[in-house]
Amino acid sequence: MNRQLAFPFISNTLTIHGFHANVVGPGWFYPDHSHTSFELLYCWGGEATEWLDDYPILFERGDWLLIPPGVKHKTLNKNKDYFTYISLLFDTDNIHFLKKL
Repeated sequence: MNRQLAFPFISNTLTIHGFHANVVGPGWFYPDHSHTSFELLYCWGGEATEWLDDYPILFERGDWLLIPPGVKHKTLNKNKDYFTYISLLFDTDNIHFLKKL
């Protein structure tokens, strides 16, 4: 089955609220929190468990995760290896783009 997600020419404002890359050791934990904007996570290396509203998701190297505004989430690296990730917090004012997200 072929699937396509296409975005035609879009004129809008993209606001970046924060960006960071982090390498964390075994046992690292980030507690429950939420944002007023979207969070886009990328697992660069290792793996961790990400909970979205208390639903666990294994987050492995190469995975992307888009977390909508208001969703509670937390992260735990329960492995013996380092976990490397990138986080981007953003918003947009384009209603059509928001519906596709």
